[in-house]
Amino acid sequence: MTPGSRTGRASLAVVCLSLLCLSGCRLTDVWSGVRAESNGSLQLAAKPPLCSCIVFQNRTDQPVFIEGSHEDATTGSVVVAARSQVGQRFDWAGPKPDDFYNLRAWTSDGSQLRFGTHVTFNIAPWEDCSRAACAFEPMMLNLGLSGHNPGDR
Repeated sequence: MTPGSRTGRASLAVVCLSLLCLSGCRLTDVWSGVRAESNGSLQLAAKPPLCSCIVFQNRTDQPVFIEGSHEDATTGSVVVAARSQVGQRFDWAGPKPDDFYNLRAWTSDGSQLRFGTHVTFNIAPWEDCSRAACAFEPMMLNLGLSGHNPGDR
């Protein structure tokens, strides 16, 4: 097989296309971090392949319901008692650059609450998922590790 032969040109083309695909596929970083949105919701995703714990502090005098979702499908929820806190583990939410968990909080009467105001939060540093001090249950923010869509559960 020589570079000028038909087989040589085809082989070279396959190698070049493979390298282009591999390099192009890695140009997009998967988003990780925490963002409080203007509508009061919270978006979060750990840095792949790590996990973190988020601790929610209910600053109100009533129970707060927090629901997690991914691409409009509910992953799970938790109730945080008045003036108390709860911790939840979360992972990177999936392989796509726009994979993240969306969290919303509201009261028992359906009034939406704002993260950062009514419900504060603290994030632990990224760490190996098996060592995180908090659990995935009941919010099940582990779609990156499980590879499942929340609608499949």
